[in-house]
Amino acid sequence: MKKGLIAAALMGLLGAFGVGCGNVCDDAGDICSADAEPVEDGAEDGETVEVECTGAAECQAQCVVDADSCDFTDADLAKCFGACEE
Repeated sequence: MKKGLIAAALMGLLGAFGVGCGNVCDDAGDICSADAEPVEDGAEDGETVEVECTGAAECQAQCVVDADSCDFTDADLAKCFGACEE
């Protein structure tokens, strides 16, 4: 259950990172967007939502980039995500 919540939260964050200046969150968003279904980000049509790429969000994005995978069932990726919350 916790893995599912982490995956959903990260996908929501990464969906919002679609526009940016080219940071680790953008890179993770690119990796995950290839396999992802559209995520409702709360923005109106034509509007972007800016989410800071700091703290746990940045750490989790780095996990995705390092693994070059967005497979949230992967044990190593889940372990990396768990370390981000500490």
